[in-house]
Amino acid sequence: MLVVSINVFAQNSNDVSNTETAEAMLSACRPIAKAPISGQTVDVPDTADSGVCWGAFTVIQHQIRLVVKGSHLFLFNVCAPANSIRTQLIAAFVEYITHNPQRYSDDSVDVIFDALRDSFPCVEKAKQK
Repeated sequence: MLVVSINVFAQNSNDVSNTETAEAMLSACRPIAKAPISGQTVDVPDTADSGVCWGAFTVIQHQIRLVVKGSHLFLFNVCAPANSIRTQLIAAFVEYITHNPQRYSDDSVDVIFDALRDSFPCVEKAKQK
């Protein structure tokens, strides 16, 4: 069921703004990663593309907190701090894809999860237990 919802999300995002590829999502997210933050307010650009990026990461932020039933393991193997904010996740994706342009044509959702695993690995947390 969860995989289906992510696939439906990805398809719906693509329909809205043609953000199927990581490169297109980068284009949508880069302005948010650079947006000024004042207190708890982010000055998100008022564009359809920014809305696609913000919406995608709203879902992703929720998904990375899911745990495998009966365990303490995160379902997507992303161990972002509990107090991480959406703009941190977006910035992690923007930095990752900027340094990995060979992935521009890859599916944006796949690249986002890889970027978050790279930025927030669970390996260290597992070693501490």
